Amino acid sequence: HMAITFLLNLSIDMIRQQIMLHEDNRANFTGPFTLPLGEVNGKTVGLIGGSGLIGSKVADVALSLGMDVIISSRSGSLPSSHRHANNSRVKVVENVEILLRESDYVSVHCPLNDETRGSIGRSMIEQMKPTAYFINCARGAICNEP
Repeated sequence: HMAITFLLNLSIDMIRQQIMLHEDNRANFTGPFTLPLGEVNGKTVGLIGGSGLIGSKVADVALSLGMDVIISSRSGSLPSSHRHANNSRVKVVENVEILLRESDYVSVHCPLNDETRGSIGRSMIEQMKPTAYFINCARGAICNEP
């Protein structure tokens, strides 16, 4: 559930709130909010490697928060026995670029192997919405960082 924890922290700009408190700036807490507080209800989370056990649990929580879910799958579908296979709020895509363009939050949950090592890089991140957040809950080496 770290992905959901990160997602909720990002939605309310928790890092900047903590920096403000560290600097003894309580303006966001004593008057009108000075930082944006975003609702996740109605937002979309994209799960790369999201059809496995961990990704499915993240989808469960995201759905309970009123979010829509996009899952990337190499086959473009989920097995009929998958608990999210017939959920109207879960979209499954074969093309990860669709997931990147449509998601407000992108969370990675695939295993690290020869196929996934370095598979996410700048060109993929640049396809995301300018307001979207990227959350890597998988192994760091999946992201190709310069």
